[in-house]
Amino acid sequence: MKITYASPNASHHYRYASQLDNHKCLHAFISGWPRFAPKSRQLHLNTKLIRADLFQSMALILGRFFSTRDLFFALSNSALDAASYKYALEADIFLYYRTAGVNTTKRIKDAGLKTICIMEEVNSHVLYAQRLMLNEYLKLGFSPCACPHSYDVRKRLDAYQISDYILCPSNFVKRSLEGEGIPGDKIIVNSFGMSPIALASTSVSERNHGIFRVLYVGQINIRKGLRYLVEAFSLIKHPRKELVLVGPKTSCTGLEKTVLSDNIYFTGGLKGEDLSDQYLAATVFVLPSVEEGMALVLGEAMASGLPVIATTHTGAEDIMTHGKEGFIVNPCDSRALADALQIIIDTPGLRDQMSSNSVKTATSISTWEDSARNLVAKFSALIH
Repeated sequence: MKITYASPNASHHYRYASQLDNHKCLHAFISGWPRFAPKSRQLHLNTKLIRADLFQSMALILGRFFSTRDLFFALSNSALDAASYKYALEADIFLYYRTAGVNTTKRIKDAGLKTICIMEEVNSHVLYAQRLMLNEYLKLGFSPCACPHSYDVRKRLDAYQISDYILCPSNFVKRSLEGEGIPGDKIIVNSFGMSPIALASTSVSERNHGIFRVLYVGQINIRKGLRYLVEAFSLIKHPRKELVLVGPKTSCTGLEKTVLSDNIYFTGGLKGEDLSDQYLAATVFVLPSVEEGMALVLGEAMASGLPVIATTHTGAEDIMTHGKEGFIVNPCDSRALADALQIIIDTPGLRDQMSSNSVKTATSISTWEDSARNLVAKFSALIH
């Protein structure tokens, strides 16, 4: 089986490409990620790596001077698409991220070729996500950032339509696609893997010296629903409570009109031991996202022995069970978050049991090797 894979990003795509190569399935990886960006040094595919990174490299250099990132994005995807065609023709499967292979797929279909074309979508259906975010902007009194008929939206709708299959990382994403009319048998769910993490050896009750510390890790942006977490935090009752928000702030955080108390702390982006220390100092992890396809931080939090509270829009149901490792609640619901936090405060025995369950479950979460093995098996089934 030969797979040609096209992606403008590093993210999980590098991991997939490397693992597909280990399985001797990768025919070519067409990458739009700038070759001099730090993560580019992590990819070693010899002749199978085809770079089409001119426009993203230009965006990296010139983006600080000009507000033209959308233009560079469109040009980058067009370049990726054009570079992919030759290698897609030579493959059994052409896998492409979102819009990076729309024109190649059209050409393959028009020519009546047998190459199976699979679009990869990591978030919910673009129109579903757009409605969610539009509602958030309106509730906050902000003007929406994205145009309803933007290049990305139109091209993703085309990709949904013309691809043979859609690959996604969670059942939440699958439901959103089905809800917009895409047949379930066209959707392939393959969960992301988790990198090896040292498992916690102490319970949360033994770490915090009476402080109830709530932890969030991720970007500080409107999509993450942090205002609901801040509101929930204000509702819970504990004499020594803290909320720690780890991650870089974006231009629109969603917290602009929210009152922040003195016991809410922003650390900025953290990595390595600094990030591990935050996990090991926390009592509970909360991911209040409004929309997110599959959050890898959930696995990190569970491996750190934290009870987890996450929304149904994070992919949490694919790796944890409501009431076992924590709680899964509806998005945009401060009261539901607060109730779950208060239960963890008021029930130390349950808190420690959830902590123990989190560590146990983390050991069974797929690694990237497992994820790629499952992907290869699913793709092989399509061919045969």
